[in-house]
Amino acid sequence: MIRIRKPDATGLQPASGTKRRNRKEDTRRMFIDAALQLMEEQGVEALSVRRLSEMTGYSFPALYNYFPNMTCLYQHCIHVLLEDMLTRVTNGLSTDSDSALEQVLELSRRTLDYWLERPLAFELVFMVKLDALPPEEIRDALMNPPLIRKVRDALGRLMAQLGVPGSEWEAWIQLVLSHMTGRMMAWIRRSDTSDAIRFRSAYLRELELLLGAMMHEAGTGDVAGRHDA
Repeated sequence: MIRIRKPDATGLQPASGTKRRNRKEDTRRMFIDAALQLMEEQGVEALSVRRLSEMTGYSFPALYNYFPNMTCLYQHCIHVLLEDMLTRVTNGLSTDSDSALEQVLELSRRTLDYWLERPLAFELVFMVKLDALPPEEIRDALMNPPLIRKVRDALGRLMAQLGVPGSEWEAWIQLVLSHMTGRMMAWIRRSDTSDAIRFRSAYLRELELLLGAMMHEAGTGDVAGRHDA
């Protein structure tokens, strides 16, 4: 559960430029944490300026000093979740160039586990339509998430090892990524999402079959049986 960290406004002396900037960033992050907590507890549709004001103790106009509109706040929430997901999914992950297949499978397992634990992250990243470009400081991270780049890189290394023609790489990459997002989206939209273990097993088995098809076309072995690892 996200805890709301209110900025420290103590002290009688005027804050220096650096302290003012730090305090502004602390307040901005407090609003983001409050928004994420509210959405995790009550759903994305529950987010409103009024409820954030009640949770944080700040007036309505104060929020707009930090975010020009609610779309911008959503975008900053997505950025925080993407950074958290990148840290947790890649922590301790092997970077051995000879284990591209294991990297693809492990990245997929960990990403799926993160989304199953925090479906809000998936919903915000893939299912909430935003009507404006993200702010410049977070634009690249939102439009080209580092974790997706890592998955693409691992798939590229795998295809290079298998001798898959370069002209076919993008088709296979899009197929794997579409499978990942499409299956998760279908699961989240179900009225009953309680059986996560069965869904996880089915998803990983399907991924293995997909990678096995790619390896078969390249004339190599298969990956069957790895999803229970």
